[in-house]
Formats: sequence, structure tokens, C-alpha cells
Amino acid sequence: MYQFIKDNYGDALGVEMEGFGFHEAAHHSGVDAIVIRDVSDLIDGRSKSDATGSQGWFERLVCTYLPLVMVEKPEHAWESVIILQRAWSFAKDSVIKLLQQYWLTDNTKDFLTYQTLRELAEWNNDTVDIACTILKRTGFDLSSVGHIASIISVSTPNLAPRIIRAELDRRLAALQNPSYTEYEQLLKSLAQWYDLPAVAEASPEAYLEDLWPRFIDIMARVANEPNQSVNGYRSDCIYMVRLKKVDEDDSYPFTSSFEDAIVSIALKDNDTFLSFLKKWEESDLLIVQRLFARGLQKLVASHSKVVLDFLSKDTRRLTLGTYDDQHYDTKHLISVLVPYLSPKEVQNLENVIKQWNYSINQPNDDIRTKFDRIKYNRMHRLLLLRAIPREFMNADMRRFFDEEERAFPLMPDKQMHFTGFQEITSPMSAEQMSKAKDEDILKLFNVLVDYTKDTHPKDFMRGGSLQASRAFSEFAQLH
Repeated sequence: MYQFIKDNYGDALGVEMEGFGFHEAAHHSGVDAIVIRDVSDLIDGRSKSDATGSQGWFERLVCTYLPLVMVEKPEHAWESVIILQRAWSFAKDSVIKLLQQYWLTDNTKDFLTYQTLRELAEWNNDTVDIACTILKRTGFDLSSVGHIASIISVSTPNLAPRIIRAELDRRLAALQNPSYTEYEQLLKSLAQWYDLPAVAEASPEAYLEDLWPRFIDIMARVANEPNQSVNGYRSDCIYMVRLKKVDEDDSYPFTSSFEDAIVSIALKDNDTFLSFLKKWEESDLLIVQRLFARGLQKLVASHSKVVLDFLSKDTRRLTLGTYDDQHYDTKHLISVLVPYLSPKEVQNLENVIKQWNYSINQPNDDIRTKFDRIKYNRMHRLLLLRAIPREFMNADMRRFFDEEERAFPLMPDKQMHFTGFQEITSPMSAEQMSKAKDEDILKLFNVLVDYTKDTHPKDFMRGGSLQASRAFSEFAQLH
């Protein structure tokens, strides 16, 4: 029978059998009936899904079967997904036109479009446009978005950041009442987006071009207002967007991806990185300056003067670091830079540090507060001088350094919050405040002014104004 049909009806797609018998039985019984059949098997014995991998069969289906199915409701249109998936390799343009014509105008078909795109290996602007359209209007989980971006990174890495941008734009547009809290929640939701660093490394220039302005805008909204008593940039307090430290396994993908992009550009194309730095170097965001410092670490051998200028011309850059180590990035940059400087340049850097003040005097400071600021500034300078290898110091600098070390013999290499499992707490607990006189509490806060933050000016093992404020808040709630 197969050979007969093939010889005499070579253009037939299939043969209808059971339905004819059903219709005849209904006719003889005087019952109105209609037969609607789906093609399950083809005349050569292959299943319909097997035939979808054939260009000839696909061309026939495009003219007959596919449009009829694609316009059906999603639960019925689903059947065409596998046909479209298998046609990517030999009929990409046709698949794109079908998606644009029948599904892209219908957001109820977005999941079907997504499933079709998942099997595409070679992407172009048209297919990325389709993906961006459905991502912006339909919420997909981060793993699904990351999967698409990762696939694109393999064939056309410069297009992959557009997928990330589309998803980020959707989430930004969904903010009902943009506030610090909502942006904080947004950043926390991105903490599981583990595909970002790989996408950034695959095409760092495109990644920064597409996403850097949005990164700046988001970080500006969660950054603290400038602290008038501290010579530093605007910091943030969101744990999930912090940069990782050297030799640490912790990774926060959103911010780490920008570090990976910046470092990659610095390593591959010094001029492009320096142009990018020049464009954004005036940013008052701490995290931006820290990212630049990490990129500059890769340029110390070839552009030592540029790195020295970066540190010297804005002394806020002497306070680039983490919550528990305020000079972390500055110290690391100094330590890798100094071996490439001339003795005169090392001396210039030392003078910048010696003349720098971390804590800034305020008009209402009393004599004791001014004295504490002087002492506190000496401690911060010493932290930075320790980053200069001793063999690069001249004799005068070594003597000065040794004198400062003797003045602060117990000072650690960073500001500390924990020693082992011992927490640094307020010098006066809430319970002690309840028993103390009002003037004793006032004296405490006269010593622990705002600039002390989390470190007591006389004892690094005791807390500063932050811990004392928390204890006072607890005391106030109890009384």
C-alpha cells in the first residue's frame, strides 16, 4: 500500500483511515457527525516529530499545518514548538518570521516562544530582539534568563548583555514605589543570578555599555548620603552587592560581574579601560571607585604614573575598602604599585598619606574631640603606610614609621568587629545605661562622636558610636 501511494500520490502527506470508518457508521445510523483528525504518522512510517527535522517536510508544514496550529490557544499551539525547534538549523529565517507573525504579538504565547528559543544555537539581532520583547513583558525566573544569556554568549557574546538588560529593565519597571527598600530587595533578588560573571567576561565592553548606566543608577539610590566628618565616598550597607575579597569563595554575582568586566578590559585593552576610567572617575560612589582600583591593579607595571595619580589627586581614594577594612582596596593597590615607582614617586606617595586626614574637623568640635580626631587620623595613616614594603622606604620614612608603630602597638591591620568569636560591643551596655547617671551617658557620646563609627578612639577592642547608639536605642525601648 505504501509503495502504491508513493507511486501514484507522491505529494500526499498522510493517509486518513479510521475516521472514514467512523463516519460511515454514523451515516448508516442516521447520526450527524464530523471527523477532525490530527496527523500522527506519515506514509513512510515515521512519526510526525521525526519528520520535522527534514527541510522538505518543514517547508510543506509551513504552508499548511504550522500556521493553523500556531494561532490556536497556547495549550494547543504547544505542539508546534518541537517543529520550530528542529527547524532552527536549516530554516532560521522562516522560524523567525513565524514567531514574529503568530506569537510575538500575543503575550500568552511568550512561554512557547521562550521554549523555541532555548534550542537555538546561533543567535543574531533578530532573535535577540524577540527574546528581549518577551522578557520585558513576561516574568521568567533568573535561571531561565541566565540560560538564554549563556547560550548567546557561546555564539555571539556581544549580544548576550542585551538579555540581562531586558530582564533588569523589567524588574526596575515593576517597582511600585521606588525607594531604598525596594531597590535593596531588587539587589537581593539578583544575588542568585550566577550566570552574570560569565556573560561579563565573554564580552566585557558590551556588558559595560549595556548595563553600567543602570548599575550606577541603582547603586546611587542605595548609597548613603556623604558623611561630612569623614573624607570618603558614598558607601552602601547592602551585603549582597559587596565585592569579594582576594582568596575568598563568597561571590555576589551582580557586582562581581562588573568587576570581571572591568578587570578583563584592563588586562586586554589598557586604552579602552583608561578611557572608561576618565569618563566615570568623578563618581562619588565608593563601589565605583573600588572597581576602578581593582582594574588599575592590573596596570601597575605599564601605567604606574596613572595609578599613582589616581591615588594622589583625590584623597578620598585612600579610603577604598570594605565595611570591616575601610582601606582594603587602597592598601592592596599601594602594595602592588610601589615596586614599580621610583624612589621620588614613593616619597611623593608617602607625603600624600602623611598629609591626609580621614576624619574631618567640624565647627562644633571641642578640644577633646579635636584631639581624638588627630589620634584617629594617625591610626588611619599608619594602616596605609603599612602597605608600603619596608625596603622601599627611605631612612627618614622608616624612622617615622617605627615611631608611629610604637605609638599604637596594639593596632591591628584593619578596623575590627570580631576577634575570634568575641563581638566588639558598646563600652556601655543598655543595662549599664539604666544604672548610670544622665551625665555619664552624655560623656560617653561626647567621646564617641559620629566619626568614630564602630571603633573606640582609644581602644580598638571596644565599639564606637554605632555600637553605643544601638545600646542606647535598646535602653530607650526598655525605659
